Amino acid sequence: MIKYIKQGLALSTITDKKIRTDDFAELESLKERLMDRFESPIGWHTSGMPIILSFVCALISFALIQAPLWIAIFQWFDLPRQTVFMGIFPALALFCVLAVSSMMAISRGFLFGLKLFLLLIALTAVGSAAIFIMSSIASVSAAEGSLGRLIGAALGLIFIILSGQCLNSRIFVRSIAYALHNRVWRKQLKIQPHAR
Repeated sequence: MIKYIKQGLALSTITDKKIRTDDFAELESLKERLMDRFESPIGWHTSGMPIILSFVCALISFALIQAPLWIAIFQWFDLPRQTVFMGIFPALALFCVLAVSSMMAISRGFLFGLKLFLLLIALTAVGSAAIFIMSSIASVSAAEGSLGRLIGAALGLIFIILSGQCLNSRIFVRSIAYALHNRVWRKQLKIQPHAR
């Protein structure tokens, strides 16, 4: 089900271990194996399109689940509902900062960036599923405004599924291989004077 996500993660993990060497020839061999993974030098994988599309879909999903989440939190603490945006905006800002930082780390070929990005997607998926279940229960009990919340929750679930589908593709693995190849190449450039 998440075959290509696992492949991208495994490729990043293996490369992260092998890149620690200062052996120029070993790095060249690693770089060539990564070149075989991304198949062609130019394409959608070079722009990181699967990760960007995944981020956009995840951001929409995350935004859609914020209102019901913060309304529930504010009701729990008996805070005024009109101040709910005090929770929504900082949460969205934090999500964007973490996601964009992790995307930048992925583009530089770092494993921790990929792990952080996948964690954000997973947490958003769990939140979307929980909000969808709660909204479904509320609509069955005919609570006021439950239909609008159910539609928003369903859209959030659809967008997080689309986000996962963008990552679970061959082009995602090719994007990861391309970023890792460039990281190995930068390491070679750094050690090349010492290799002579």
